[in-house]
Amino acid sequence: MKEYFKKLSPFLQGIIAINILVTFVVDGLYYEPYTRAIRESKDQKIKGVIMADSHGLPLKQNLKSQGIVNVSWGSDSYEDMKNKLSYYIHEKDLQYVIISADNHLLSNYRENLNNIEASINYVDYSESDYNLGEYTNLKYVKRYASLASPKNRDIFMAKMKSILKKNLIKEKWEDKQNKLALGEKRVNKHFSNLKRSYRLAQDLEEMIQLCKENDVEVIGIKYPLTSAYLSAMNSANFGADSVLKSHGCKILDFQHVFADRNDLFSDEDHLNVEGGKLFADMIESDLQQYMASIE
Repeated sequence: MKEYFKKLSPFLQGIIAINILVTFVVDGLYYEPYTRAIRESKDQKIKGVIMADSHGLPLKQNLKSQGIVNVSWGSDSYEDMKNKLSYYIHEKDLQYVIISADNHLLSNYRENLNNIEASINYVDYSESDYNLGEYTNLKYVKRYASLASPKNRDIFMAKMKSILKKNLIKEKWEDKQNKLALGEKRVNKHFSNLKRSYRLAQDLEEMIQLCKENDVEVIGIKYPLTSAYLSAMNSANFGADSVLKSHGCKILDFQHVFADRNDLFSDEDHLNVEGGKLFADMIESDLQQYMASIE
């Protein structure tokens, strides 16, 4: 038996070393930046929070001077946003929260494609909706047992691929010749063979209720889209905007605002840096008008 474990030892040491390497890389790429907003907001006076998936990322922190922090992250679901909202509601004196109401966000694919293992850091166990086993698994096991975590492995492999492709020049969206086909492909990913998620709709309902209980205004927002995506999407909608409207929430609909400006997009449904700056100015203007109208 001793000989068996002696032979097995180098293998186990190798597995542990690889796990440590992957965990170290993924922590720097994912968990640390995802939770950076918690650390940065400690002494920051915040009156509003923007919550979205990757559609909100081009806004960066362009509204920070207005007391608005952007905590959007790629693949965030309403469950992730609910975790973040719980933190900001308890830690800050919020006036309003701006929640994405994009047509695809109540799709059931977001039940699995999300950031729960990272957004769990925004809530203490005692204040969460998770049992002890779920909370421990999400916060510790999935983060540190990297070789057993599909999310960590995918992030690590994506980083390795990006290193290999770092010298490749990415074609600008405005220069692409097959925009309509790309728009249709993207829309199919968001809507085809999918259905509305009851679970995520419930998360959104709970977010709205939490805001009402704490006298925080809820504002829905729809992000700008290219004409190629809009054409393919047509009327497809899983109804996040309907949930918000049923509670009397204002919807700021910017879907068509840059439809004829391919130069402001990086792909089918994401603004580029310039587009993000222009859009931030639009949000600031519309937000000021709306908040003044309800005072």
